[in-house]
Amino acid sequence: LTFDNMLNDRDLRALVAILDTMRKLSSGEAKDGDLSPISGGRAQGKFTCLGIRNSLQISRDLWITFFHMLGKSGPAKRNPAPAPLSGLKILDLSGNKLGDEASAMVLELVHDKDSGCSLEQLDLSGNRIGRGTNIIRVLRAYT
Repeated sequence: LTFDNMLNDRDLRALVAILDTMRKLSSGEAKDGDLSPISGGRAQGKFTCLGIRNSLQISRDLWITFFHMLGKSGPAKRNPAPAPLSGLKILDLSGNKLGDEASAMVLELVHDKDSGCSLEQLDLSGNRIGRGTNIIRVLRAYT
C-alpha cells in the first residue's frame, strides 16, 4: 500500500485511527458498543509493505504518533497487545523531509529488539537528515 504525495495531517490521523481500531479488534480490547463486531475474535488484516512518500504536509507530532503504530518504546512496551504495524516488513518514508531527529526516532524503534517492530527494509531517503547527528547516535548505540 503506497501513498505518494497525497496525505496530510487529517489523512494520517484517520489512518492511525483505523490501524488502532484494527489492533483493538484483534486483541479483544474493544468493548461492547465501541466498535462493530466485524472480526468475530479473529486477527485483523496485516500489512507487509507500506509507503508514505512525499507527504510534506504532515506535522512532526503526527509522524511520531504514526511511529507508535510500528512498535512500542518506553513504558508502552509493557502492553502485551502488539502494535498495529509491528508485522510490517518494508516501510518507505522517502521524501517526507522528516529531518534528523524524527528519522532517528523511527530508526531507534526499528533497532530496539524489545519494541516488537519487525521491519527489514526502511527507506529514509530525501528526509533532510543533513549531518545526521541523531542518526549516527542511534546507529552507534546498536552496533
